[in-house]
Amino acid sequence: MPLKSTFLSADMNVPEYSSTASMTVIRSVLGSLGYNLSERVFEGNEFGALEARKRLCVVAMTEGLELLDLDSVEPLFQKPATLNEILEPISSDSERWKDLDYLARKEARDLAAGKGFKRQLLNASAEACGTIGRGYAKCRSTEPFLKHPTNEKLSRLFTPLEHARVKGIPARLIERLSSTTAHEVLGQSVIFPVFKAVAAFLGKALLRQFGTPYEQLPLAA
Repeated sequence: MPLKSTFLSADMNVPEYSSTASMTVIRSVLGSLGYNLSERVFEGNEFGALEARKRLCVVAMTEGLELLDLDSVEPLFQKPATLNEILEPISSDSERWKDLDYLARKEARDLAAGKGFKRQLLNASAEACGTIGRGYAKCRSTEPFLKHPTNEKLSRLFTPLEHARVKGIPARLIERLSSTTAHEVLGQSVIFPVFKAVAAFLGKALLRQFGTPYEQLPLAA
């Protein structure tokens, strides 16, 4: 039976979405329509980002396209060794450094209540950081803060530029945005280096399948 069209689509979501009823329906409907799915949970640190964010990636392919295995996707970038490599030159007496004792008290209350919420207080030598969400500018207790180099009572949020660098996102995408808006945009992002790697993988596969001069290129390079 001839295909009406050839189509390939990629999407990302939180890993937990994989086991939801919605994802079960998506798999069933796409399968009944003749699509083949490949799925993988990607981790930011493995693909060049300092942020250890995990995302489920799903690629749907129509019949007739080469079956692609996302497990074959490889990184295009190397992760910075530590946070120190992406930090702006913020002076030790900058107003960015805050005494956030109320967050320490909240952490103590949460732990006493068995909630398990802990602060992420990081040194510049840290090799990774946890997920930074859209509300980062609100100084939420469980998101990453950078410790002051000499005063243990002080810490600060990443600047928008540092936030972008932690995620591996080009700084030009947040130019002319306010600090709050920049953090919101970045906090709702995908894992940028992962999507570039997936896009390169899919692009080379399609070029190879359709007989372009690049058909001998490896899938991951």
